Amino acid sequence: MTEHIDALDSTQIVAGATAALVDGGYARVAYETPSVPLRVFEDPFGIVAIAVFESWHELFSTWHEAQGYLVDVMASRLGRREAKAWEGYLVLLTPGLVPTIDHRAVQSIRNDTTRVRKIVGSGADLSTLGGLANVLLPLLPLRVDDLVSGPDVLTHLSGVLTESGLPSEIADLVVKSFERNESIIENIHRRGALS
Repeated sequence: MTEHIDALDSTQIVAGATAALVDGGYARVAYETPSVPLRVFEDPFGIVAIAVFESWHELFSTWHEAQGYLVDVMASRLGRREAKAWEGYLVLLTPGLVPTIDHRAVQSIRNDTTRVRKIVGSGADLSTLGGLANVLLPLLPLRVDDLVSGPDVLTHLSGVLTESGLPSEIADLVVKSFERNESIIENIHRRGALS
């Protein structure tokens, strides 16, 4: 098995993660770590550290150090009673592939919430910037504008209902009842449309 797939390299992962977090409202915190490449970000609700390793083996053998540095940053910036002190995330990323035998180790790291929460992404997850964005999704705010400006489901609902075998007059009645916040079943019954 090859160590890397034809995908994002470490530099692209760092740049992509930084851009995603900054676009998501995080600010970069200046912090130097002696041995682990760590970028720290903060928003009003929590602190996130991104650590990118060249290989799965390097990630697996040194993630504890990255966690220790993040905990140090949090201790130096926050009081214990601040809510944000409990919202620390360590994002561990590598373009390297995780050997099948180590999949339980990945789950073990993700499930270890003793000091901070962990998110782990490897070569299979990070083949594109979209994949990287999916890994970071739990940290990013929901984009309500994207949801609102997307296609209106109701404009398509009548057609979907008709295609599934419902008569078009009932499908239209369902949509209109929903839009007026009226009981769909009562309106159908009043119309006698199901008889």
